[in-house]
Amino acid sequence: MKIALVNVYPGGNIGDNATIMAAIDLLRAAYPDAAISLHTRSNVRGVQSHPEAFPARQGKQLFPGLLPTYELNSKQRHISFVVQAIYCLRYSILLLLCRLLGLKAGFILRNRLEREALKDIASADLVIQTGFVFSNSNMQGDLRSAINLFTVLYPSFLVGIFRRRMVMLGISIGPLSGRLTKWVTRRIFKSVSRIFVRESVGYKYLVDAGVDEKKIAVIPDLAFSLKEEEHSTIKHELTDSEGCARIAVALSRPPLSVEPGRYYQHIAALLDYIIETKNARIFMVSHSKDTADQSDTVMEIPKLLQMIKRKDRLTVLPYSSSPYYLKAIYPAMDLVIAARIHSIVLSHPTPLVVLPTVKIYRFLEVLKVLGLSDYCVDDVFNLDKMKRVVDQAWAERSHIRSHREQVMREMSKEFEQLVEELKAIAQR
Repeated sequence: MKIALVNVYPGGNIGDNATIMAAIDLLRAAYPDAAISLHTRSNVRGVQSHPEAFPARQGKQLFPGLLPTYELNSKQRHISFVVQAIYCLRYSILLLLCRLLGLKAGFILRNRLEREALKDIASADLVIQTGFVFSNSNMQGDLRSAINLFTVLYPSFLVGIFRRRMVMLGISIGPLSGRLTKWVTRRIFKSVSRIFVRESVGYKYLVDAGVDEKKIAVIPDLAFSLKEEEHSTIKHELTDSEGCARIAVALSRPPLSVEPGRYYQHIAALLDYIIETKNARIFMVSHSKDTADQSDTVMEIPKLLQMIKRKDRLTVLPYSSSPYYLKAIYPAMDLVIAARIHSIVLSHPTPLVVLPTVKIYRFLEVLKVLGLSDYCVDDVFNLDKMKRVVDQAWAERSHIRSHREQVMREMSKEFEQLVEELKAIAQR
């Protein structure tokens, strides 16, 4: 069996890596003998120059995207809409020619790797897309939203032309507003056999856009299914914390509407409070390479470190692109303070406090699934409330840990059912 896993992000973000690796594990459980190829969101140069940027690539063919917008979005934001539109025009011509000429239409693709990527998708027994998050709430208009959606989900059109099976596995989507965006959504999902969404709100957005609700099911975040692995450096990195409580902190950048200095003042005050009242050592965790390099957060981590009084109780952990690193770190902690979705997911079964800054509905949905909504603070400027919630989680950490273990046992059954459904899809 041949499986094409599309829309694979370069591995600069642990959450993206966790989703892709979990998807591969689930596919391996369903199809042990399958050959799996990875189709990235990078261009040919990105794939050829930095194959190490894709941690899940071992033993798999790696292809560039036919709409390679990843580098565009990260480095050319000022002209991204125009270039995206050009990419979409080229791809639309490719789709038209594929309808007329089949794989011979690949002649318009200038690079051999792109032509091979087209052939790989067209010949796959199953095409899987996973993990993308689409929201047009911050887009400038319906046209831009529709183009953005098209650039992310373009493989579904090829699937329709070449009559392949396609499954959306563990995606997040929405909000979807605007007539054009909803029309594009219906066209995209028309060729998809099954849609597994991570949040119930995504189910509602798709149904509202006119997608057949019989195709859609809600499942937990795929990263919940990742197993723990040994990590050789963990004990060494935690040696300074002997005799102290261990608190991991995984922050996200504040939203654009929030003044960063004020945000970090409140976080620093909270961490000073935890250090003093819990006799704690703070471990700062980076979830993305950009954050670790301090290149896209305007030196925010150094700002925060300067504001904390007890710098002798701070440890900045080295960045690792592997989700297994965090799955080894977090269980050694007494508490996790998370402003990242996948800090919640990967921190099992450690007690946690959640400080969401953006996409709060996603945090609330994950916490609802875990039964931990009481430990979320949606106002990071309310220091007294943050302290109360930390104190509550600290007092109830034994209960939280046992509760999370019970929830994970139930999730394991859901993932077993998912594997069985994936098997059934291939047999239809």
